[in-house]
Amino acid sequence: MKNLYTYGIIAVLVVALLLSIRQCDYVQGERRRLDGNQRALLSDIERYKFRDSLNAASVQLLTMKVNEFDTYFGELSGMVRDMGIKLKRVENISQTALESSYQLQAQLRDTTIIIMQGDSTRAVEAQSARFADPHITFNGVIADGQFYGDIETRDTLFQVIHRVPRQFLFFRWGIKELRQEIIPSSPYSRITYNRTLKIE
Repeated sequence: MKNLYTYGIIAVLVVALLLSIRQCDYVQGERRRLDGNQRALLSDIERYKFRDSLNAASVQLLTMKVNEFDTYFGELSGMVRDMGIKLKRVENISQTALESSYQLQAQLRDTTIIIMQGDSTRAVEAQSARFADPHITFNGVIADGQFYGDIETRDTLFQVIHRVPRQFLFFRWGIKELRQEIIPSSPYSRITYNRTLKIE
């Protein structure tokens, strides 16, 4: 009978030890996640040149739980719901803002355009300009002191999410942080803002 009580106490202690180890792992994971989020919020976008002409950016990811995402990013979670996607199935959400700055130089050419006013039409002497490259197409006409034109831009974002390991001397282990590298295909584009959320 005495041995039965001893085994029972040992079993209870083993279960308590396993539960406390599991709880410690969970608390350490949460601490690492919150520490990484704090670093991500306090750090700025790291900009660099890729292949000498493209303006690339590197940002650290925020890692959030579904309820945190729903609470702090209500507008984004509303958009996800409107798309018919359940939040618990989302893995990553990314927002990127680009700013494009073009310096165009095109020769003006004399032309004639027809302007319709009500039921009547009239021919007007004008000057036109055209510029095109793989990233931008510009067509414009100046007539009667007015500018009429179209600008079309083309850009593609290349994004890579990768793990950055912890490092001591030459040894690497675990995960220090998650980072996202973003590269636009146009040399005119510059990334002004990015926020990437990893949902757990």
